[in-house]
Amino acid sequence: MSNETNAISSTPLRPGFDFLGIIRNSPPLHFYLLQFIAFSYLLFRFLSRDFSVYGLLPEDAFNYPRTFGMELWPIPLLHLTTFQFIYDIIPRPNQPVILTMQFCVIGASGTGLLGIRPKLCAIVAFAFAMHLTGMVQASNAEIEGGTLALCAILVLALSPSTAFYRWGHNCRLSQRNTAFHWPVFLFLMIVGCFYSLAGLNKVIDVGPHWPFVAHLEHLATYSIETSLFTINRYSNAEVAAWFTSPWTSYIGGPVTFVAELGFILILFRPRWRLSLVATMCIFHGLVYYLAGINFVGSGFLLLLCFDWNMLVRRGTVLVNSTNGPCSDAIGRIERMDRWGLMTFEESPEIDCDLIFRDENGMTYSDVAAIEQIAARCPRLWAMSLLSRVPLVHLLVHMRFKRQFAIGAGRKQYESVDDDNTADSWRLAG
Repeated sequence: MSNETNAISSTPLRPGFDFLGIIRNSPPLHFYLLQFIAFSYLLFRFLSRDFSVYGLLPEDAFNYPRTFGMELWPIPLLHLTTFQFIYDIIPRPNQPVILTMQFCVIGASGTGLLGIRPKLCAIVAFAFAMHLTGMVQASNAEIEGGTLALCAILVLALSPSTAFYRWGHNCRLSQRNTAFHWPVFLFLMIVGCFYSLAGLNKVIDVGPHWPFVAHLEHLATYSIETSLFTINRYSNAEVAAWFTSPWTSYIGGPVTFVAELGFILILFRPRWRLSLVATMCIFHGLVYYLAGINFVGSGFLLLLCFDWNMLVRRGTVLVNSTNGPCSDAIGRIERMDRWGLMTFEESPEIDCDLIFRDENGMTYSDVAAIEQIAARCPRLWAMSLLSRVPLVHLLVHMRFKRQFAIGAGRKQYESVDDDNTADSWRLAG
């Protein structure tokens, strides 16, 4: 006990920093969620659209919309990455052929979702989905709402076949392997770069003053007018009416701008993930209601930016035995540990009141330790979530400190007999 205590107490405490890229043995929960959500979302997208209409377009319709960015290159890079260049040699497919491609994506996504040859399904789904997306962008679209879905399927296609949940296999959450970790890191790195580079692109194209010249009020007025006609792009007049003031750009613009530029921090700062993900989900919703650009489905993939493995990652809780109130509070929490994820020990030798060390070696002290403990107890999930909300987390921390007597761990407590309370403590001496 003494050796373990010394080892843990000497470990650097880094509650606010955790680089997800460190290769570690991880539980499979996060990767299983990536597999489930990626296949489900791609299946939904290709079931709700009819790509066969692109078989009716003439050859000269696939000339790529010319914007400032694309004028820099005679042929866009996606002409190569989506294999559209093959139609420089062979004729473009007709409706039945395109519909067959779409059915291949649907079949592969549904089969992979069930866990039947998921790696092969990911490869097939990515190849055909990427090709069909190339047709969309070559004909009439500067952007495409399924970019993150394609990125997620690409990560699955690159992942080891042993990492997937599979039909007829016993997929236990207790197993640990690095194969479950690096694909999740790769996906989060892609998502972080996707949004951060979008913010950087605004700086390059417009400048850091972009939020103050965006003028959402003009878009809102236009959306209200066009919402009267069904032939125009979708917009919601009731939502647009809230953005007719210039202050909507002055307030919402900087928030979105900062969230985009800082989104790569999901790889380093666990506490900031909730704020960044929530901001982007709200942003996608407003863009859909104001301009009809549908990235709303990306919100489901953004949920994968949270550390879901925390729910099943084991850990050791060390309590300073000289802090009576903290020991009693942890004793009550120990009874809430229904899944047996934590080992509880007491010692007077640690330098703080409470330490939590997970199976990866990350060590948290005091209030940060309580956050980790709460994430593993379903009855405390609400408090764990609130502890990651800006400003609100300060109130949660105050409650934690009061309830667990954090900050008094180096003071000696003694029990007080009190008929009105089950456990009462006072400073000794």
